[in-house]
Amino acid sequence: MITDKIISLLGVFVVYMLSIVGFGLVYWRAFLRNRSLFSIGSEIAAGQAMHFHNQSEARMRALRLGSDLIRTALEEGEATGYPPLTTVGRWYEPSWRAEAKFPSHLFSVARQVMGSPSAGPQGFLYYLRIQEPSGRSYAQTLLDKIEFENRDLPGILNWWLRNLDEERHTLARRIATLNTQQPDVWTFSDFLYFSLITQTTVGYGDILPNSTTIRRIVSLQVLVGYALLVVVLNIVVSG
Repeated sequence: MITDKIISLLGVFVVYMLSIVGFGLVYWRAFLRNRSLFSIGSEIAAGQAMHFHNQSEARMRALRLGSDLIRTALEEGEATGYPPLTTVGRWYEPSWRAEAKFPSHLFSVARQVMGSPSAGPQGFLYYLRIQEPSGRSYAQTLLDKIEFENRDLPGILNWWLRNLDEERHTLARRIATLNTQQPDVWTFSDFLYFSLITQTTVGYGDILPNSTTIRRIVSLQVLVGYALLVVVLNIVVSG
């Protein structure tokens, strides 16, 4: 049975987690504006750069494979005509799936509407997959705020290819920074982690505040964390 005390504790826990995310976002934006606001150990930075390099190389190979498969399918479609999309469900329904068989490729797409009856559609989640008879395949999930401008097969494939090309360009730019003084290897998740260990007062010391402003924010976050814990203890004791 769910009691008022459990509901209150869950509410405080949600606020506690949201505060971690909120402070993490503050740290991330501050880092993007001025990286000198944080001090990161040389060994930590070197390890992060190596990890990013390994991950990015694997991701780049996957992106090249996906781009090659899509371009081949587009070339086949232009040469022999695009196959029809076999659909399951109607386009305007919340869930919709379709597939098309090329001479040497099988393409499939599924779309799920993200939203609620009251707020309406807030976004569209697409799962796309293309495969060769040899078994080589590439799949990707993409979230977009709008539906496909073109609902025909070449329109969908070109939309997917543009997304891959944009990701490859962004990744190549980040890889090029590895040999610079400020490699672009940090993401929001790293500062979400920093926010987590700050609010829980674990403090591993791998990322440190390096300015008075950030130290003030860190101090505020620790006080917020303790204040929420006091609320939890008050709920438990008073119950």
